[in-house]
Amino acid sequence: MTSFSSATLWSTVNAAAGVLLPTLVFAFFAHIVPVSEVGVVAVGLAWIEMIKVLSPQGFYEQLISHNSDQKTHESVLAVLLATATISYFAYVGVIWISGLWRHGGQTLLLALCLLGLRLVSDIIVLQPQALLVQELRLRRIAMRVVWANLGSGVIGLVLARFNPLIGFVSYYISQSALTLIMTVLGSGRITFPRLRVELLRPLMRNAGYASGVRLVAAMNNYFDQILLSTLVPITILARYNLAKRVETTLITGSSAFQGVLYQPLFARTPLGGRDALLRQCIRTLNVLFGMPVILFIINNGLLVKTVFGRQWAPAATLAAIMAASGLARAYGSIHGALLSVSQRNLRQLVVTLTSGAAGVGIVLALNSFGLIAVALGLLARNLVVSLWFALMTREDMPHTLRRYCTECVGPLLVIGGLGWAGGLASRLIIGADSPFAPWAALLTSTLIIAVTGALEFRNELSAVLKRGLPGRRRVAEAMVS
Repeated sequence: MTSFSSATLWSTVNAAAGVLLPTLVFAFFAHIVPVSEVGVVAVGLAWIEMIKVLSPQGFYEQLISHNSDQKTHESVLAVLLATATISYFAYVGVIWISGLWRHGGQTLLLALCLLGLRLVSDIIVLQPQALLVQELRLRRIAMRVVWANLGSGVIGLVLARFNPLIGFVSYYISQSALTLIMTVLGSGRITFPRLRVELLRPLMRNAGYASGVRLVAAMNNYFDQILLSTLVPITILARYNLAKRVETTLITGSSAFQGVLYQPLFARTPLGGRDALLRQCIRTLNVLFGMPVILFIINNGLLVKTVFGRQWAPAATLAAIMAASGLARAYGSIHGALLSVSQRNLRQLVVTLTSGAAGVGIVLALNSFGLIAVALGLLARNLVVSLWFALMTREDMPHTLRRYCTECVGPLLVIGGLGWAGGLASRLIIGADSPFAPWAALLTSTLIIAVTGALEFRNELSAVLKRGLPGRRRVAEAMVS
């Protein structure tokens, strides 16, 4: 329990730094950058994510699961560096051909081209990050994200004084670059690229499958935005992008857990211990993701207007649906992590391919009915896919469905129902027309969800808060045992 608590704490710090700080910075820019330019930059970021996964990022899982030596790391880095360079020029070509920059002229074109530099560092960082994860340096993994996000936030805010758009884009570029620098420094050594094909051959098959899974996962995350950019006006797309950001915030947070917690834990945990590990993972996600999502859904209108500005109020309902969608995928990532480190990437790829194809079909079929219909369709797909992933790991964790009913769905429905009822009661007491009613509902539902959640998940909270942080050697020994 101690090892899981320590690993969870540092994974939480890593996820919080990668989610909360960027969200706060984005909220600032959402107030000062025109809605149309926010929409264009969001589409540019979606293209970056789509092009990025065309590189062989699946080598990351192989470096972790095979405990690879320095020469293998050098070979992987050489491949990542070459594909990162090609990816950047491919991105510039896509931006020019798509004509996105015509919404704002040459300044927007320059901003989008600079934004593409994020591709290079995002791809290269996988190799030094694999070193940190192999050696279980969870604290360093977390702190690199903290410092990178703080530094990039300062850079973006300073440049925003001269040009809000350039500050907005500079934030994303420096965030990625600083993450790379801090990761290399945290690994304690600089790896120089040197290609040795013979060392990569044993890894290529499963690396290819894992890369395919990442590609289709990126399609699930971003392709709907790219597709909708050809179907709806840019201002309406911007609202969808804001709601989508709520979903990707949850996905980013769960990815932080998947890469530095779930994957190494499942790789080291024997078959008989995985069911107990699943219970810990589910209940941890309930606290860190489930309860905040319930609170957001209950109070979505007030929270969207307060955090992002009144101009984004029409996106509130979309954001609530996307939050539920992101939560479903967060639970699915637990099972995806197990599949990725147990040489079942092909089976995972089949599911994600089906999911990606379904997503395209949903957008094309439902966009004429409105974006809410599209969001509901994607939510249904994500629920089905997450259930599919859970069923694929029944051999490892035979009590999966019962775990979700008793440890996830039941508790969250009770907590959410009490929070909603409390908020409704406070509105009726104060008066629905009162300007203070939404704030009273938010305060009441927050208190109820916090108290009931603390009572339900007290063991998970106390384990992290009371047991402290063991050293890396003790964490490793506990995981192996």
